[in-house]
Formats: sequence, structure tokens, C-alpha cells
Amino acid sequence: MESDELSPIVRDEVLEKACAQNAQLEIWTDIGEEPVRYRSRFLALDESTRPPHILIEVPSTTGTLAPLRKGDDFEVFFVIGGQRLAFISQIIARSQYTLNQSAVVNAIHVEFPEAVHRRQRRNFYRYDFLLSETPVLEIGLEREGHRDEQFRWSKTIRNLSAGGLCFILPLGSYGPELARGGRLDLKFTLDLPDREELVEFPLVGEIRSMRSVEIDAKTHTVFGMLFCDMDTPSMIPFRDHLLRFIVAKQRDASRRKAGL
Repeated sequence: MESDELSPIVRDEVLEKACAQNAQLEIWTDIGEEPVRYRSRFLALDESTRPPHILIEVPSTTGTLAPLRKGDDFEVFFVIGGQRLAFISQIIARSQYTLNQSAVVNAIHVEFPEAVHRRQRRNFYRYDFLLSETPVLEIGLEREGHRDEQFRWSKTIRNLSAGGLCFILPLGSYGPELARGGRLDLKFTLDLPDREELVEFPLVGEIRSMRSVEIDAKTHTVFGMLFCDMDTPSMIPFRDHLLRFIVAKQRDASRRKAGL
């Protein structure tokens, strides 16, 4: 059965066409527990860099610009030639782009994707762990840039994306030290497809969302974390590992769905 990943030649062709046509697109990004969708359009292909950058108009929703920063990961959905396509990318820079003689728009430069996939809906970016494989998450609290050894938790990861994760704590097991905007030390290990040994991820995350859920008639809090400083030289290898992990899990899911 044909793979859902486009060949490099076809990938390049559809992206060039999308930029030439200023094709409409949707950007999905994970900010905490819930994905957020923004609308935008392709602007141009900047071939002055190697690999080239793709210029996209700064995304917005209901008139509000997306709060995306350099280093943020997201997934792009678009349609070309009747095909619904998607890819994961990351913001490299911001600039202004002259669309025509009377219009200058704000633009983001994004990485040229390694892969473009055929996608019917958003099912690519976040991975929900099976109970049999849920990794243990060691959580520590940061105060003014320093670890507070009084506050430590050991929980499991509910789901994971290249930009963040979610975990759950019972209500009452934590105090006001855990609040939106706070930073936590996060440590977990993953079984990566290209590594023989488990890889440890020592990351820092910012609490971006907190919401209550009922589990076994007891109230719990779901914490949505955004990974921090993932574009720094020391964190780039971990960021790349996460992207490969998410892509590999999505491919596995696609193959199971296709009966391969």
C-alpha cells in the first residue's frame, strides 16, 4: 500500500506550488492540554538559505494574532491539487513581506520540512501513551531559577508533543506553588526508534494550563506544559529526538489503521 509520506520530489513540488499560489493553510499548535487552531496562508519560498525557508503570514484566529515565538513547533494543514497535506515545522524568524504594491504583511519564517504527509484531520501532533508504555515523569519545582528540593513529584505522562506534555495530579496533593506561568523541572525517558538504549530528557517546562477532571469520583488537575528554551544549542538534540519520536508513533498508527 502506498505510504502517506510524499517523496522528496513531490514534497518540493507541492510546497513550491503552495507558495506560488499563496495557498490557504491552518496551523495547529499545542498550548497546554488543548490544541489551538490558527488560519494563515503561504507567502513565498526563500531559496537564499539552505535549506530554504518557507514564509507564512503571521497566523490569526478571530482577528487575534497567534502568540508564536521563535523555536515554537506547530503542524501545518493545507490542500493542493485536491490532496489534504500536513507537515511539522518550527519558527526560525519574523519579518515583513511585500505581498504586492499596496500590501505589506507580517510574516514568519519556518523550517523547510523533512517530510510532508497526506492527512485527513489533525491526528499527528500529540501522542497519547498506552497504559503499558506510559513513561514516568519526575517533576521538580523551580524558584527564581533554582530548584526547590522541597517540592518533588513522580507521575506519568498523559500525552506528549514536540512542544509540551500533560500530566495529572490529584487535587490537594499540591499547593499554590503550582500555578500558571510557573516553571518545573521535567525528567523522563523514551524508547526512541533509532536508539538501542532509553534516552533521558532533562527539560524545563512552563505551566500553560490547568483544568479539573473527575477520575474515579475524585477531582484531579490536568497540567499542560510548554517546553522552554528548546532552540538553545544544548536543547536542540532533545527537540530533534522528540520530533522523531512523534513522527515514528504517527507512522505506526497509520500503518495499524491501514492493516500493514
